[in-house]
Amino acid sequence: MDPLSILLVEDNPGDVRLLESYLWETSFPWKMKHTSYLEKAVQLAASEPCDVCLLDLSLPDGFGLDTVTKMYLSCPLMPIVVMTPVGAGIHGSVYHSHSFDAWATRLPGWKVVMPSNPLEAYGLMLSAIEDPNPVLFLKPKALLRVKGDELIPGEPADERELKAMIDAPIGDRSKWRPKWPNLEKWMVPIGKARVTREGTQVSVVTYGRHVAMANQVADERGSGKVEVIDLRSLYPYDWTAIRDSVRKTGRVIFLNEDTEVTNFGEHLAYRVTRELFYELQARPLVLAGKNLPGIGLHPNLENASVPSREDLLAALDEVIGEVP
Repeated sequence: MDPLSILLVEDNPGDVRLLESYLWETSFPWKMKHTSYLEKAVQLAASEPCDVCLLDLSLPDGFGLDTVTKMYLSCPLMPIVVMTPVGAGIHGSVYHSHSFDAWATRLPGWKVVMPSNPLEAYGLMLSAIEDPNPVLFLKPKALLRVKGDELIPGEPADERELKAMIDAPIGDRSKWRPKWPNLEKWMVPIGKARVTREGTQVSVVTYGRHVAMANQVADERGSGKVEVIDLRSLYPYDWTAIRDSVRKTGRVIFLNEDTEVTNFGEHLAYRVTRELFYELQARPLVLAGKNLPGIGLHPNLENASVPSREDLLAALDEVIGEVP
C-alpha cells in the first residue's frame, strides 16, 4: 500500500495529526467545519486503497461514514478500511467506552468485522485490505494488550526476540530501524464465523472480547454442553453457522456489550424466531449492555453496565432451565 494513503488520527480536540499523508490537518465535525477528515480520506480511496485509522471514534456524527456510503453508491470500487477501537473494559468512562455494533451494521454498503484475538485480527485485516468494498474494522479496546494463545504465522515464539526486533530503544533513534518479522499471509474470510466450543445444550453467539469469556464459562460448564460461536463478521454475518448451531441445541443466547435497546443481537434473535420457531426449546435471549447514556468511570459502574461472567452464567441457567 502506498504510504501516502495511510491516515493516522488522534481525537484530542484541536490536536488532530495526519502522518505520512497528503491529507492536511483538520478539525472535528462538531466544530461545524464543512468537511470531516474521513471525507478527505475518501477522496483518496476513490482512486486507491486507503487505510484510515481512527483512535476512539466518537458518535453520533460518524465522522463522514455517511459520506463514504453516498460515494460508494456511485463508485464501482471503494477499497477503504476504517479501523477504530470500540467497547469498554479499560475504565474509559463515558468518552472512551462506546460500543456501536448495531449502528455500524446499519451502514449501507459497509462490511463490519470485529476480531476476538490477535491472530483473528491479523487475518481479518488482510481480508479487509484486499476487499474492494468499504470495511469497518472494530478492535476491542480491552484486547489491545492481550497476548493471544496462537502465534501469527512467522511471529517469533520468544517475546523477547520480537521486542528486540521492533521496540525502539531509549535515547537516540536516528539510526535505528525496526526489523519486522517475515509474516506469512493468513486470512480470515469476511462473513465466516468460527465455532470455538462444541456443545449440545445451548448456543452462545458472540464476538470481540466476550468470546474469551464465553469460552471460559463453557469450559466451566463441562465439555460438550455450551456451544460458542465467534461471529468475527457482523455484516455480512454467517447465518448458516447460527442456524446449524441453534438447530442442534434448540436454545440460544446472543451476547455483546452494545446497549440492549436496538441491539444487533435483537435482529439475530428475531431472525432465529422467525425462521427456526418450531425448532426452539426456549425463547432466544439477548444479553447486552444496560440502556444507559454512558458508562461510569468507577470499575463498579462499568462492571454493572456491560455483561459479566456472572450475567452469562445466570443467562445460561435461565435458558437451559426453560421448559418448552
